[in-house]
Amino acid sequence: MKLSMFILADWLEKYKPTISITGGLPVLSGARICSDCSFDGDDSVLLIGRAADLFPEKYQGEQVICKNKEDWILIDSINVNEVLNDVLKAIEFYNDWEFNLKEAAFSNESFQMLIDISYPIFKNPIFMVDWFGKVLGLTTQSEAKMDGTVWNYMRTNGYLPAYVYDVVKMSSKQFRDIENNKDVFYLEIPDFDYQCFHCTVFVENKPYLNFEISENETRLTESTRQLAEILRQAVVIKLRFSDTSAFNPSAQTLLSEILYGKPYLQEALNQVLFKLGWVHTKSWYLTTFLNPFSGGMSGMVLLQQLGRELPKGYCFEWESQIIMLMDCKDWEEFLPVFTIFLQDTSFSAGVSLPFSDFKDIPIALKQAKAALFYSKRDSGLSMIVDHALDYILNEFSQNFKSEGLIHPALETLENYDLENNSELSKTLYVYLKNERSMNVTAKALFIHRNTLRYRLEQIGQLINVDLDDSDIRMYLLLSYPMRCRK
Repeated sequence: MKLSMFILADWLEKYKPTISITGGLPVLSGARICSDCSFDGDDSVLLIGRAADLFPEKYQGEQVICKNKEDWILIDSINVNEVLNDVLKAIEFYNDWEFNLKEAAFSNESFQMLIDISYPIFKNPIFMVDWFGKVLGLTTQSEAKMDGTVWNYMRTNGYLPAYVYDVVKMSSKQFRDIENNKDVFYLEIPDFDYQCFHCTVFVENKPYLNFEISENETRLTESTRQLAEILRQAVVIKLRFSDTSAFNPSAQTLLSEILYGKPYLQEALNQVLFKLGWVHTKSWYLTTFLNPFSGGMSGMVLLQQLGRELPKGYCFEWESQIIMLMDCKDWEEFLPVFTIFLQDTSFSAGVSLPFSDFKDIPIALKQAKAALFYSKRDSGLSMIVDHALDYILNEFSQNFKSEGLIHPALETLENYDLENNSELSKTLYVYLKNERSMNVTAKALFIHRNTLRYRLEQIGQLINVDLDDSDIRMYLLLSYPMRCRK
């Protein structure tokens, strides 16, 4: 491992050093005593000597100085050999750590093992969670400050609590950094009096896990950030030797391909259904969600909560949409829990009609999205079966050329409405949609039954149609969406 002047400055802190570091890159692999101020040497070698020898124009005393190019660390000591030995110990210490850390990574040891090996280096709390908030490891020697409950929650429940993400979302920059920044960066959450170095590790250009080194026992410095980069490298190595199919499971891959309209092998689908426990399942519901927040983190939190609270469904992300499949046999048991779940969150859900062939998943997704579109958006759960007529009429209007076949009664009513500032056309539509129920129609229009009766009398005087004829009623209903397209 190559050390930097920042790392050495922290290591030599007992000498109360004065530092001047403008480069500070991790390039150092050795050290030697030098008394010649003109000796430039190898960039990878730290020069140690008396300040008066290496900087005669600036220092006259016996203090020891460590120098690399233009960077230097002035030591409150006159014992050159002692400082050299301390620097050599630092090189050995950090080399041993990197060797043990990366050996564990190459051996595919646990993330917890990587944290345990690293704690003596950072002497601060460390935790790792996957992109869905599942805890992969955390220090047992110390806890991050946070709000006093987060660490215990992670230890007890195995997940980072969802409200932590809500706090982070208060800062759009923090939110973007956590989602997109591939470097180790400083993160501060004032509400928690919390400071850390954060790193998001990506797999196939998608965020896979986060780890944080929190300030608690020792202060965070540029040295901490550089050492955290070594930990990041070890995590990446481990992921190369791990089965990361959990991040991109075969089920998600197959379902994504089906949604894109790609052909698939029935045998591959059978294997996925077996893994999901759906070998004997005959039909499914598809649910999609309306995300009220921007960015992928909200979706990540939703996936985490769905996986924990509704384990019988299969949840995955496709084109920034959260999708859940549910065995129809489990629906009745699932519905009350799902309804409460939506009431406790800011998400809304649209549910398709049951489907029995996986090639119909794109249609089911379209239905679920339509259920959200036609719902009031604040109703939590919306099923397409409750909006089927609107959906059918819209699909009909989008795919059928009317060619002048709109019922003439609509134009008569619309012209009357324009001249008299009335709503007879809308009244007829709602009346027909609700199967000519006076009570339901009046409630939907927020008017009294007598007002509705008066409007229907006006409609009867303006248009000569037999509303008792089911064919005429259907003709009128189909004409409305066609009229809107003109």
